[in-house]
Amino acid sequence: MQPDRRTRQGRWREAVQELFDIQADCQVWLDNLPPALADSTLAEHLREVCELDLSMLDAMLPPKGFGRD
Repeated sequence: MQPDRRTRQGRWREAVQELFDIQADCQVWLDNLPPALADSTLAEHLREVCELDLSMLDAMLPPKGFGRD
């Protein structure tokens, strides 16, 4: 297995972007639920994911490490 050569900050940015992508997918899913599922547990969980404020994660970066990053 090849070592991961991305910086810690690069990995962080990619992970946060993945969360934003998943959140957007959940919003599309929620928006397209049939009316019969509007009050379901599934809809509740999708709303919870969609309501998460990911901006704090987006604004943060892990520290650089001893010249390796």
